[in-house]
Amino acid sequence: FRNAIPEPGSDTACDVRTGDLIFDLEYSARRITARNIRRFTPCSPADLVEPAGTLDLADITAFVTAFAAGDDAADLGEPFGIIDLADIAVFVSAFSAGCP
Repeated sequence: FRNAIPEPGSDTACDVRTGDLIFDLEYSARRITARNIRRFTPCSPADLVEPAGTLDLADITAFVTAFAAGDDAADLGEPFGIIDLADIAVFVSAFSAGCP
């Protein structure tokens, strides 16, 4: 979800998020290049993907995908370190509240 690194040896590109930075990663067998480095500043815990500051279907899809995969991106509520129904409740509440 957050770090979709392709298989080694493939010539490809992907969008990578690490912390609050997002960048396009292009690599081949010979080199890795990071392009379009930008800061991701979410407006709420439910704002998981670009565009930052907008809650939309992409954020819902990202949360559901992360939750199903057990990814830390879905760990929004206590107890932290466990993906459970509390995380769904936090996401729904934050999404319903919208962005300030």
